[in-house]
Amino acid sequence: MTKKMTKRQQIYLSIMGGVISFLLIGGAVIYKLSNPIVEEDSYKLVKVKKSEPLVLKGIVQPKNTSYLNLDQTLGKISAISVKNGQEINENDVIATYQNTTIEDQAEEQTQSLEKLNLAVTNAQINLENATQKQQELETRLTAAKNEHAAITNKKIDEEMKKAEKAEAENKIEAAQQALDAQKDAVSQAKQVLDEANVDLSSVNNTIEQTKKKITNTVTAPIKGIVYINDKGKTDAAVPYATIVSPDKVIKGTVTEYDYNKVKVGQVVNINLLNEEKSIEGTITDVNALPEDMEVSTQTNISSDKNNTVSTFTFMVSPKEPIHYGYNVQINVPTNHLELAKKNTIKENNEVFVFIYRDRKAIKQKVEVKEENGKYLVKTGLKENDSIIENPGVRLKDGQEVTVKQ
Repeated sequence: MTKKMTKRQQIYLSIMGGVISFLLIGGAVIYKLSNPIVEEDSYKLVKVKKSEPLVLKGIVQPKNTSYLNLDQTLGKISAISVKNGQEINENDVIATYQNTTIEDQAEEQTQSLEKLNLAVTNAQINLENATQKQQELETRLTAAKNEHAAITNKKIDEEMKKAEKAEAENKIEAAQQALDAQKDAVSQAKQVLDEANVDLSSVNNTIEQTKKKITNTVTAPIKGIVYINDKGKTDAAVPYATIVSPDKVIKGTVTEYDYNKVKVGQVVNINLLNEEKSIEGTITDVNALPEDMEVSTQTNISSDKNNTVSTFTFMVSPKEPIHYGYNVQINVPTNHLELAKKNTIKENNEVFVFIYRDRKAIKQKVEVKEENGKYLVKTGLKENDSIIENPGVRLKDGQEVTVKQ
C-alpha cells in the first residue's frame, strides 16, 4: 500500500522543481550570451550604368531653303517658267517680270530719238553745203591767182597792166577772205554734226538700258525642288516660289538647362514617331543664340509664378533620308555614369561606395558632381562595376558579404 505524501513533502518538492527550472533557464541564457550566433550580412548589388540619354524633339526640313517674293520695283510677274514640284538647277529661270512704267519711258525716249535723228540729218546737210561752198571759193581763188599771173605776160601798156594787176590782187584778197570765212563755217557745221551724233548715241544707249529694264528674269539661287504659290504673284507677303534643297537635316530644340549637353560632332539616335525605326545621325551645328522665348510653368512653383526659358536650335544630319516635315525624337547620349545617393556614404565631405569583389565589399572613393538629385561620376568607377546598394554605416572596408538574389 502506497504511503501518501504529506503536505509538507509536496511543498518541498514544488520548491525544488522551481529552483531546478530556474537554474536550467539561467544556464541556457548564460550559454547563449557567451556563445552568440554570428549572422553574415547580406546586400543587394547594383551595376553602375550610364545616365539615360537626353530626349529632344526635332522636325525634318531642307538643308537650304530659298524664298522668292514679288519685287514690285521690277514690275508685275508676267510668267512663271517652272512647274510646281519641278526639279531645277541653280540659275534656271523661275519668273519673268514686265514693267509697264519703264515701257512707257522707253516709248517717250524713242520719240525724242526721232528728233535727234532729224537733227543729225540736218547737220549733215549743212556740213555738205558748207563744204561745197568752200570748194567753190577755193576754185574762185585759184582762178583769181591765175588771172593775176596772166596779166604779167600781157603785152600792154605798163600803166594799164599795173591797173589790171591791182584789180586782180583785189579779187584774190576778196576770194581769200571769203574762203577763210567759209572754212570757219565748215568747222562749225562739223561741230554741230558731232554734237548731234553724241546726243543721238547717248539717247540710243539710254533707250537700250531702259528696254533692258522692261523685262527682267529671276533665276534660282540654289539647286532643288521648286514649289509655286500663285497667290505670291500679286501678294508680296507670300513667296510665289519656294525652293528646297534635296539634302535634308533635322532641326532640333533644346532648352538652356540642357544646352551644354549638345555638342557638334555628337552621334545621336533619331527615332521616327510615325514608325518603329531608328536612324543614326550627327549633330552638325548648334545655334549660339536663342531662337525664341517660351514660358514654362514649373510643377513645384505656384501657378502664378512663371519661369522664362530660352530655347536653342541645333541641326542633325541623318545617315538615311527622311521625308520632309516628319517629327522625330532625338536621343542624345550623355555618356555620364549615374549614381544614386542612397548607394553612397559620405565621410568628411568625401563620397564613397562599396565595390563588390571576390565576395567582399571594397570601399572606393569617388569624385562626383551633383545634378538633379543624383551623382554624376567623374572618377573612381567604370561602367558595369557592381556596387553595394544601401551600404549603411555598419559595412566595413574588406568585409565579406552575402549577395541577395
